[in-house]
Amino acid sequence: MPDSRPPIAEDVAIARKMLADNTAVIALCPAGGVDTWPVALRIGRAVEALGHGSLVLVRAIGSGTAQPREGEPPFSTRPLPEDPGLVELTLPLADHPSQRTTNLNRALPLARGRFAHLLVDLAGCMEHLREVVDLFDGFVSVVAAGRTRERELVTLVELLPTSRHLGTLLVDE
Repeated sequence: MPDSRPPIAEDVAIARKMLADNTAVIALCPAGGVDTWPVALRIGRAVEALGHGSLVLVRAIGSGTAQPREGEPPFSTRPLPEDPGLVELTLPLADHPSQRTTNLNRALPLARGRFAHLLVDLAGCMEHLREVVDLFDGFVSVVAAGRTRERELVTLVELLPTSRHLGTLLVDE
């Protein structure tokens, strides 16, 4: 069943910032093993509530099946069962982190032209962030209240280009 709760203020603030800065491809970067998919859904709902262009959510770890055959697009799209108003861009499953970065490098430039905004959940891909950092117009760091250590957040923020860091969201897991 779709979550009908209105977006919270922090999500709306991030959504407004990404829209105002015209950031098309935004990465959600977890610190300390935070599950960023629920955050992607929340920000997606905030963008949807603001009514600005098409938004697609992407799980960098992959949620599809096999790798596409030669000549096939490197992704597919589907409405999200948990929120039919949002669309998920489905990448092929990848067992190895280097395959995940290859999938992102193939798919995001093509998808960028089809959607106004892409919100990418980088959980499971952070060890290879440096390989894909140039794909993103903006970054949102996500930390867990009472669990993420200060050093984890500092390490994460040091990896992100300061000029493209849209902010940090504190989640209560």
